[in-house]
Amino acid sequence: MAYYLAQHRVEFDKDVEKAVSAAKEGGMKIFEPDQALTEALAESVTADEAVLIENAKSRGIENPEALLADYKRIVDRWTALLADVDHGDTYALAALAKAEI
Repeated sequence: MAYYLAQHRVEFDKDVEKAVSAAKEGGMKIFEPDQALTEALAESVTADEAVLIENAKSRGIENPEALLADYKRIVDRWTALLADVDHGDTYALAALAKAEI
C-alpha cells in the first residue's frame, strides 16, 4: 500500500510538471508569488481557520482549536519528514510511509 501511495504521488507530480511545461510552451508565463500575494494567502488561511473553528463549535465539537492545532502539528511534522526525501523517488517515499504510518 505504501508503495502505491508513493507511486501515485510521484505520478501526480509528473502530471503537474507536464502541465506547467505545456503551458510555458504554449506561451503562458509562470509567475512566482510576490510578498503581497504570500501575505494575502496567509491572511486567507487565518480567516478560514476562524470559520472552521466557529463551524465546529456550532456543531458541538469540543475544543476545536486543539483539534486544528494538532492537525497543523501533523502537517508540519510531515513537511519536515519530506524535506530531505527525493519527491521523485517512489521507493524513498514508500520507505518513509512504511516507517511513519
